[in-house]
Amino acid sequence: MNELKGADWGPWVLNVSALTLGHDDYYVDLERCTTSAEVLDWIAQVAEKPWANDEVLAGLVRALNDVLAPQEHLCSRGKHLTLSGKQLRQLVWAARP
Repeated sequence: MNELKGADWGPWVLNVSALTLGHDDYYVDLERCTTSAEVLDWIAQVAEKPWANDEVLAGLVRALNDVLAPQEHLCSRGKHLTLSGKQLRQLVWAARP
């Protein structure tokens, strides 16, 4: 299965092979989510979109949390961590059922 939709991700769909989270024609490039700052930047970018209502934004945050587990892999105990490309791909592939 190439595309996954989490139960509480709202409209967001994970494309495992493309390493993206998509909503309609907008895509978050997970390969550009290797630091907590990059993840926060995507959340802030989506928050500025006129179509980003509370369901869309909450769904994105939940999807990023489910797929990347940022508290464990990007900012554990307030420390700046960086995912390697290999680690990121492993997390995305592990998100498959």
